[in-house]
Amino acid sequence: MASCAALAMAVTTLGYAASAAETDKAPPEGVNVSPLAKARASGKPVEVVENRTESSETYVNPSGTLTVTRHMTPVRVKQGGTWVPVDTALVSREGRVVPKAAPVGLELSDGGAGPMVRLNDDRHVLEMSWPGELPEPKLAGPVATYAEVLPGVDLQVTAEAEGFSQLLVVKDAKAAKNPKLKKVAFGLKANGLKVTGDDKQGLKAVDAKGRTAFSGPAPQMWDSAKGEKKKRAVMGTEVAEGRITVVPDQKLLSAPDTAYPVYVDPSFTVGMSNWTDVEQMYPNASGWNDRDETNISVGYWYYNNAPNGFRGFFQMDVPNLNATRVVTKATLTFSELGTSPECTTIPLELWHTGRISPATTWNNQPTWNTKIATYSCVGDKITQNVLAAVQAAAKSGSIVDFGVRTTDAVEKKQKGFGWRWVYPMTASLSVEYAYNGQCFMISEVDRKDPDGNAFTKEMNCESQATAVRSEPFNSSAQTGNLLAGPHGFVCWRSGDLNGAGNRIWYYIKGDTSTGWTSWQGWGYVPADKITGAGTEPYPGLPACGVHTTTPGIAAPQDFNSDGLSDVLALQPDGNLALYPGNGNGTLANKRMLWTDGRGTGYTNLFTGDFDADGMGDVGAFADTVIWWWRGDGNSGVEDTRRPLMDNRYKTQAYFNPGLHHPCRVAFAADFNGDGTTDIMAACGQGSEQGNYNDDSLWWWPGDGDGGVNKNNSNGIGWEYSYAARTQDTFSALDITGDGRMDVSTLFSPTVLQLKAGPSASSSTHGTGTPTNWPGSTFGTVSHVFAGDFNGDRKGDMAGVDSNGFLWWWPGNGNGSFGTPSKMNNATDWGTVKDLM
Repeated sequence: MASCAALAMAVTTLGYAASAAETDKAPPEGVNVSPLAKARASGKPVEVVENRTESSETYVNPSGTLTVTRHMTPVRVKQGGTWVPVDTALVSREGRVVPKAAPVGLELSDGGAGPMVRLNDDRHVLEMSWPGELPEPKLAGPVATYAEVLPGVDLQVTAEAEGFSQLLVVKDAKAAKNPKLKKVAFGLKANGLKVTGDDKQGLKAVDAKGRTAFSGPAPQMWDSAKGEKKKRAVMGTEVAEGRITVVPDQKLLSAPDTAYPVYVDPSFTVGMSNWTDVEQMYPNASGWNDRDETNISVGYWYYNNAPNGFRGFFQMDVPNLNATRVVTKATLTFSELGTSPECTTIPLELWHTGRISPATTWNNQPTWNTKIATYSCVGDKITQNVLAAVQAAAKSGSIVDFGVRTTDAVEKKQKGFGWRWVYPMTASLSVEYAYNGQCFMISEVDRKDPDGNAFTKEMNCESQATAVRSEPFNSSAQTGNLLAGPHGFVCWRSGDLNGAGNRIWYYIKGDTSTGWTSWQGWGYVPADKITGAGTEPYPGLPACGVHTTTPGIAAPQDFNSDGLSDVLALQPDGNLALYPGNGNGTLANKRMLWTDGRGTGYTNLFTGDFDADGMGDVGAFADTVIWWWRGDGNSGVEDTRRPLMDNRYKTQAYFNPGLHHPCRVAFAADFNGDGTTDIMAACGQGSEQGNYNDDSLWWWPGDGDGGVNKNNSNGIGWEYSYAARTQDTFSALDITGDGRMDVSTLFSPTVLQLKAGPSASSSTHGTGTPTNWPGSTFGTVSHVFAGDFNGDRKGDMAGVDSNGFLWWWPGNGNGSFGTPSKMNNATDWGTVKDLM
């Protein structure tokens, strides 16, 4: 933050030390800084502005509950850090045609070749192209018209808040006879998405996990007639690689009584709140997010000696709604128009229905579950208690579906007609949540602390009244206070042990601040003060900045950015499990780094930090080369392996000095103290002792850029120390506390040898005679490995005994180790293939 320099503050990770000017001030009375504090003081709900989105608001109530209001469509968009109303009017800007203010990325062609329209949702991009060059468009509000793309045919693209509609406007009968209208093929690109479409299920673009990114109704066409003469048809649709083809209904297009112009779509949206209408006269037509009509007709029309009903549905995606939430209130608001006498003769019914989709038609309606209310003449605005419907919908997720219709008796009337109109775009749903001892994630927040760190996720929980501290330590200064009630925590860090026996602390803006006013109440709270936070970092919540490993101490094996050594277990099936360290020698519950068996086929796996980003990576050695997978710092690794490079030649590094025997096992650590991960391997001897039936440990300096040897003039590597060819269990740790990595070797099942590392203060050529530890008290162990399991920055050892228990020996930093303890109570550690 800009004032840090002036105040001479020492910056740390998410929190800085107060200047003398601040600490000398007497703390004033607590200053209200949070919505909860303001709500308690005023007795009125206060908006949590940081949780505001394009289509929702969140309010904290004086009672400690939260109320979330979801609008049917976006009502605002953020531009330049400021919320502004949605404005889909099109403008030409820097060679593109774009809406003035829309929550989705939408670009239209300004003429010429290239995409006709480009739609993105910040994760995926969908492009549609016209088969030919486009003229410069004429802009009118949200509509761009590309004139005469075919003789007598205009192309219109309309910008919407969450997508676009595209129409071919066939202006007369002569234009309708163009053979190019028998099939119209649009170019289609969708990065990483599978697009499907037909005349029943509509259009969908889904990702690899089956999640819908973009959707649209089955492509339709209709003429300009009104009332009973209006014609509509669902078109045949073909989706193939790189194109979407629609097949216009030739009878509708060229019938003598067709009223021109005729309109031919398709369209796409990204919205999770949707609506549709269905009509008995067109039993297979979908009105999914219909851009031609902005209202739902409810009523009947006796036509051609047959009853014809009109119904509609709308769908709301409510933030954070799921089966674990306690919903105490739910209110639906929407507008309708029912003029007299229709409102007295056509009752309007509101129902909770089953799930709607682009495939919803009169012949394919969802279940009409429960009737909520029936309305006669109510005026413009309806406000309805829908608590039971929302509670029922929450059992299967966050989406609530509503249906509007009239009675069966009215729909079946044998004469006349009558309608009421519901305006789905005006709908909003307010849901009040109480807390039940569980936390939940909110993924759309916009928070920023005084240092400028931005946060987009929060763990929302109830917490006790407690102090907020500058660092995750009990002795650190207090920066603010939390009131008892709901709070949003934005990230976590490892710190002092708390009352729950773990080291997890969470970062938050307090309800009130102390004398450290520049902190604005930000700081850390231990997990035991947060109801439902659990004993491990909350799933999906990021760590508070990446932990950078200190050179030396232990090999990089921190996979969740808490600064503590974790344990990896390679299973016999090639899957790799992560056991996060708790910082006290014990391990948290297992998580899987991969489940596709990719660990098979390698001589051995090991940990490192091959790109020097401070996050643990996984390496694998086989056939004299090394592959590695980058860690994400959040208990995961990437799917695709990378070659460890020889960055002198920009080729994959080859680990074989070419002397007497190839390299047979490898591991990694920072052996020269430069802060980057180096490689060490057991390979054939060179000058070491001249015993060519045994090996030496060789090492190659890493460069922190996914490779080795960038500044190494010795191409074959550096020979370091003798290693018997029967030895294949090696670990790196700082044994003596000099800040340089040493090496441990399991000489036999009961003897561990400790050797000074190649850059250690006590290192000599060949490192002299190794130390056997701990003599006859070590016992028979397997799967020996090293780490810093208690967070004291001293190298520790671990191994599995003959009963399958995993033990660890705390290092004292002077070449000795303390009393062993179990890392957990499982007895099957001996069944794993390897530990690291």
